[in-house]
Amino acid sequence: RSSDLQENVQLQFAQNGQFLFNGVFTGDAFADFLLGQAFFFTFGDFKRDVLHQRWSATNLFVQDDLRVTQRLTLNLGVRYEYVTPIIDASGRTATVLIRKPFTPGVPQSGVAETVLAGTNGLCDKCTYLPDRNNWAPRIGFAYDLLGNGQLAIRGGYGVFFNQMESNLALQNVLQPPFASFPLVLDSGGVGHASLSSPTCGGSCVPPGAGLVLVTDPNLATPYMQHFNLNLHYQFL
Repeated sequence: RSSDLQENVQLQFAQNGQFLFNGVFTGDAFADFLLGQAFFFTFGDFKRDVLHQRWSATNLFVQDDLRVTQRLTLNLGVRYEYVTPIIDASGRTATVLIRKPFTPGVPQSGVAETVLAGTNGLCDKCTYLPDRNNWAPRIGFAYDLLGNGQLAIRGGYGVFFNQMESNLALQNVLQPPFASFPLVLDSGGVGHASLSSPTCGGSCVPPGAGLVLVTDPNLATPYMQHFNLNLHYQFL
């Protein structure tokens, strides 16, 4: 079975902006709020209003029961699941690749680079590589201990894959150069972000960088393993 999926997300959650009142001016956060004196004001500046997320899923399954003896039955199966990387339909997303991990205690020892979706070896419009190694075996058994159907031992084991969360593409649209998050600390020389006019009509907005969100390019599909072992006895 194969299916194409989509999710269109409005980006207004960040465009509306947010204030932080932390008591830095009066010693009490609520008092700062009543005075309209915020520690900072930040908002998202996007080049568009909607993120068009697209991906597809393919699932195959084979299973059969095998009666080995009169007392032993095996249940064997395998499932294959493949979900393509979640992309933005226009490809206007970016990610951060770690070129050199940082050394603890050594400032500026790490190296990272912002790259556009579909570049630097990534698949078309992708910010991480596809994971096609999603084979999920299933095995179960039932064994008649006494040979009369009254006492049996049963067990099973299986691997179960999950899908990636769709916010993988959402977080990558928040990266530069497709988004910025200006941080206003001073609304026009008043010494704080003003509740009444935080951006001074746009004249006191400093240059803003996007959020730095890192997605492992070799991200593996999450999975779980489940097993059980049971003893059954029939009284009647």
